[in-house]
Amino acid sequence: MTDAASHVLGKAAAADLEVQITELDGKHVARVDTGPAAEPVFAKPPTSPDKPVFLVRTNNATQEFVGQELLSYQKRRWPT
Repeated sequence: MTDAASHVLGKAAAADLEVQITELDGKHVARVDTGPAAEPVFAKPPTSPDKPVFLVRTNNATQEFVGQELLSYQKRRWPT
């Protein structure tokens, strides 16, 4: 799991993940926790690793931010 996270998120972001594997209804389930990133992290989806995407987790949804949305979010989240 660590190798997969490193490939998709990069080594620095993957190093901050906490993974717990437990059994639920006879199946293994992984819970992955992480805190807020100190800087923007772009994911490289397995289907198109040459096109990194910026994803934002909001409540129980994950959304891709692009263009002005991306710039506005980064400016608010990581002010200089």
